[in-house]
Amino acid sequence: MGSLCPALVWHVNADGHPRRRHRSQPLCEPPGRRPRQPLGHAVLDFNSWFYRGPALLRIYSIPRGPDGLGYYLAHPITILQIWTGGIHIFGGFIFGIIALLVFTRIRRLQPLPYLDGIALGLPLAQAIGRWGNFINQELYGPPTHLPWGLRIDPEHRLAPYDNLGQYPDSIRFQPLFLYESAWNLVGFGVLLWVVRRFEPQLKPGDLSLIYLIWYPLGRFFLEFFRTDSWFFSGTPFNLVHILAVLALAIASLLLYRRHSAST
Repeated sequence: MGSLCPALVWHVNADGHPRRRHRSQPLCEPPGRRPRQPLGHAVLDFNSWFYRGPALLRIYSIPRGPDGLGYYLAHPITILQIWTGGIHIFGGFIFGIIALLVFTRIRRLQPLPYLDGIALGLPLAQAIGRWGNFINQELYGPPTHLPWGLRIDPEHRLAPYDNLGQYPDSIRFQPLFLYESAWNLVGFGVLLWVVRRFEPQLKPGDLSLIYLIWYPLGRFFLEFFRTDSWFFSGTPFNLVHILAVLALAIASLLLYRRHSAST
């Protein structure tokens, strides 16, 4: 299992190749000879690459935005206005991976250890970040009578829930942000347990594949409760359902094949 220091058991040498850490060694100290480029420098270098193009994260949500694709084609400069929202997790997946592949190609590094390091910390970051939806009063589901239902101010409600005659101020809504935050937090625990429990059997890239199984599985079911998604006409499904199924199926197949071939 290749990863950055958070994965606890592998190192990335200066040439980008993973090497297993001896138990007696400090967590981020490379074994053997001192590398020409410390691991921390490589990580910081990649971070600078990753955050150079945050506007690309909006590309997934632009066709689905309230102004429509035509508006952005007529005013392309607005694509760069990331402070107006629209940064989507699947846009982050797509262009984050592209940035990683370009970076490791130029630096002649192995991409899988970096992917594993990201995969371990990503669900924890998502679990924390989802609470921003609570502050913004967004990412909520349909009305509920559950005791943990969320109150949404009228100005933050989407149609038809902005009709106070039909949905008065006393109505509470499903806190989808809380469900996804909890799912991601459990996912972080699962990944950390897998790292510690199955260290000898793990290969570089395994942690990334497990993440691509865990997160889409939860996201698939949560999408049925979304009030802010575009659904295919006459169906309860949207584009995220398709992407989630594809990610889950491909990651499961790859994980099975790479370990069945070694047994």
